[in-house]
Amino acid sequence: MGGVRDKILASRYAEAFVGYASKTNSLQDIVAELKGLKMLIRDNPDIQRLFKSRELTYAEKCAFLDAVLGGAFSAELVHMVKLLLRKNRTAILIPVSDYARVKYASTQAVNALLLSAYPLDSEVINLIRESLEKKLKLKLRLYLGIDGDLLAGVQVVIGNTVIDGSVRRRLNDLKEHLLTLKVN
Repeated sequence: MGGVRDKILASRYAEAFVGYASKTNSLQDIVAELKGLKMLIRDNPDIQRLFKSRELTYAEKCAFLDAVLGGAFSAELVHMVKLLLRKNRTAILIPVSDYARVKYASTQAVNALLLSAYPLDSEVINLIRESLEKKLKLKLRLYLGIDGDLLAGVQVVIGNTVIDGSVRRRLNDLKEHLLTLKVN
């Protein structure tokens, strides 16, 4: 483990797992669970031997994982371990954990830009922040901006993601829809 290909695989599996597990778990719980799995694997060489064993079938290995991991870890994590086991990629379990820890545990809050056509009340700003944090399961640090081109509504920019609830976007959507209609 350690090649560029393995690092790319670990980051992809970590991102996919976090996206999958975040539907039912908080980001802190996901990171803590991955850390627990890493410690379990690192401290128990028998588990690593189990992953590599050719004497046991995939079904037998899965039954063992259910027995060992089932009570201590979420169903989502057990599912990911089984997926990696089936694809013979259990060697990246620790790098998956490390990637998720570095990416998601090191930041307390994610920067987000809240744009509006006019200044917003602090109550409205707090409602928007709470709603986004609940939906995205992220802690947000909001920066405020004014953009008169929005006409009304708000636009939120978080990294490369834009959540556009502006009237300008709705008008553009309507324009595109009208342009696609066939006139008789």
